[in-house]
Order: sequence, then C-alpha cells, then structure tokens
Amino acid sequence: MVNATNNLYDLTNISTSKNLYEFVKYTNDLTGQYFVSGILIANFIITFIALKNYGNKEAMTTSSFITASLSILFSALDLIPNYITIIFVLIFGITFAFIYTRRE
Repeated sequence: MVNATNNLYDLTNISTSKNLYEFVKYTNDLTGQYFVSGILIANFIITFIALKNYGNKEAMTTSSFITASLSILFSALDLIPNYITIIFVLIFGITFAFIYTRRE
C-alpha cells in the first residue's frame, strides 16, 4: 500500500482553486518566484520585437515602460519580490533618460 504522506513532492490539489490569482500564486511559490518573473521577461521581449518597426530606442522605452507597469502591479499583488520591480523600474528610467537626452 502506498503512503502518500511520506511523499517527497507537494501533492496539493490546486485544480480546485476558485480563481486565477490562487493558481498563479501557488505556481509562483512552487517555482521560487520565477514564474511571474519569467512572464515579465517574456512580455518585455515580445513587446520589444513587436515595436521594433518604430526604432530600437522607442521600442526599448515602450517595452520597458509596459514591463515596469506590470511589475508594479504584480508586486502589489505580492507575486514578485520588490527587488525585481526595482530592476524593471530602473531599466525604464535609464532608457527614458537616454532617449530624451540623446534626442536629435
């Protein structure tokens, strides 16, 4: 007979959660806060590639702004640590300052 209480893995049934937030929070906790951080990085890359027609500076600034905004939202929902939010906000600040000091 199998004893499931001695299992090495967490066998919590998350499929019965009532909303998406519980599912994402549980998945994020399981992966050590890398799930939502990966979503933010993927968002940055996809947005940058989608906006590349407008130029590299504009695409970088816009994609960093969208990613920084999402990271502030996810940080408020306690889905990512604060230092990741600070990193994305700093990236936006640097690209924003760069694009407006080098304006021709």
